[in-house]
Amino acid sequence: MRNAVLVGVLGLVSCGPEKPEIERLADEACACTTQTCAEAVNRKREAAFESRVMLGGSHTDPATAKKLDGHMRRLATCLVEFIPLDKL
Repeated sequence: MRNAVLVGVLGLVSCGPEKPEIERLADEACACTTQTCAEAVNRKREAAFESRVMLGGSHTDPATAKKLDGHMRRLATCLVEFIPLDKL
């Protein structure tokens, strides 16, 4: 399961100087003040994972992987305030 999550997280890395998609989703989730907002972000997260996990993981350096893991944890922490963990 952890490997599937890691593949999903690495799949959410955008190329170029933009913020990675996982970071943008985490920012959006942490700004939510309602369950409706959190559910909308969770749907975006699910769609992003579905579209990218099927492509396989990308290779990245350990420092970037650690940063992405931090964004994923922040995303989950903010979403779980409104959505039960077993629904994520």
